[in-house]
Amino acid sequence: MITANRAAELLQKLLLVLKDSPEPMPPREAIEMVRRQVTLSDFEQSKTEKGTDRFYNILSFATIPLKKIGWLDSKNFRWTLTGAGLEALKQYPDSMQFRGEANRQYNAWRRAAKVFREAGIVEPEPPTDEDAPEPAEISSETLDKEANSPKAFYEEVCDRTGQDLAAYIGNMPPFEFQLLIGDLLKAMGYYIRWGEENTGGADGGLDLVVNKDPLGMEYPRVKVQAKRQQRQITLDNMKAFAHNLKDCDSGIYVCIGGFSGEASKCAREASRPISTFDLEDFLNLWCKFYDKLDEAAHRRLPLKPVYMRVPQSE
Repeated sequence: MITANRAAELLQKLLLVLKDSPEPMPPREAIEMVRRQVTLSDFEQSKTEKGTDRFYNILSFATIPLKKIGWLDSKNFRWTLTGAGLEALKQYPDSMQFRGEANRQYNAWRRAAKVFREAGIVEPEPPTDEDAPEPAEISSETLDKEANSPKAFYEEVCDRTGQDLAAYIGNMPPFEFQLLIGDLLKAMGYYIRWGEENTGGADGGLDLVVNKDPLGMEYPRVKVQAKRQQRQITLDNMKAFAHNLKDCDSGIYVCIGGFSGEASKCAREASRPISTFDLEDFLNLWCKFYDKLDEAAHRRLPLKPVYMRVPQSE
């Protein structure tokens, strides 16, 4: 058994961990940091009937409302504290107040979601009592049921797959990752004009130059920077890349670790068009064009489609 107040305290600790992190964090890494900073009860240290980590289940379950109300972002298989989440930490240092405001906003989100469902905009869910009071205690049966639900299984598979792919791609030699990006661009209909033979050395901040026509005579010419690093691209990184774009150039910046808010804003406001792709964006495109990739590309990043039922709440 865990009280709702205790769950709120753990959530506050999680948001503080994310606040102090200079980069978005993998969920398991963030939860492990919380585990090391608090004293766990016997219940929190126990395993579920299926032998899974109950503390991980508790905190994962508890983050769902925070994601829905915009206090916690989970893009790119990592958790980030949002501006709204930071403000909530400042305004509601008391765990009961924190929980009360989170519940209020979550109930408002559920009411809005119901309106959209009734309008047929999204798939309907079973009816619930949107304003039902939160229980003072959350039983082990409730937690175990949630941990074994289709939604929890779906999120666990997505999380583990994302972390595995991030590690696999992150450990690629730099030139191999450059070829990987070239594979994707060729499958999308681009022609590599420069970069496939560039195995190292000074590259002027560019990894590939591609065109839409086979002779490279038509504009725009697209300059590509590809980074497999896990940390985010900074504003200075983006400014340096934008500086390399001349008249009639466009840019594509790929970084597995994603982009800081300032870097993304710089890309949007640059005088020349710049598209940014993080791990999630890259994987979506890789899957979309997988049938058009050649055999060498399939060997470089071999994937197999596995179909799952997406829970209705997704």
